[in-house]
Amino acid sequence: MALPQILIFDASVLFNLGHRDHLAWLIERLGQSHRLLVPNAVLQEIARERMFDYAAFCERYFEVYLANFDALSAEHLAELNQTLDFGEIAVIAGAIELTGAVILDERHARNLAKQRGLFVIGTLGLLAHAVEQGWCDDNTAFATVRELIHNRFSLPSPKTSASFVEYMRLLQASQK
Repeated sequence: MALPQILIFDASVLFNLGHRDHLAWLIERLGQSHRLLVPNAVLQEIARERMFDYAAFCERYFEVYLANFDALSAEHLAELNQTLDFGEIAVIAGAIELTGAVILDERHARNLAKQRGLFVIGTLGLLAHAVEQGWCDDNTAFATVRELIHNRFSLPSPKTSASFVEYMRLLQASQK
């Protein structure tokens, strides 16, 4: 899968990538070929987290972006404001304005972004991209999934006989 040039990250994905420092390699690789953005609203949201210095993580790997909410109609902004947090709205607004990909893990926010025709991918999708690009192998991807599950990321445990691509295909089929 080809990713858009601009990737705009929400807090949930940053939490998954940031405090699992072994995933910094993924951000470094993505940063070599993509523009990685974090809306200011997301940066403010993650700054409240005390377990890990997410501000330093973002400063190291991401460009902070001030989302332009004019990219959303008043009707869309009102709709999004009913169910999403400010960071998720900023990610969607930024993706509309810059024609970028929305990097979100929260299902409802992902669905709303897809309804607006945006390219949507999450933590696992980025990991699948890394496997497809040859940046890591199935064993590394599955070890990361087990770590995510251990840290309360809601996923079914992978079957050891499946490839990571097959695991992702089964996950996507189960969510339809």
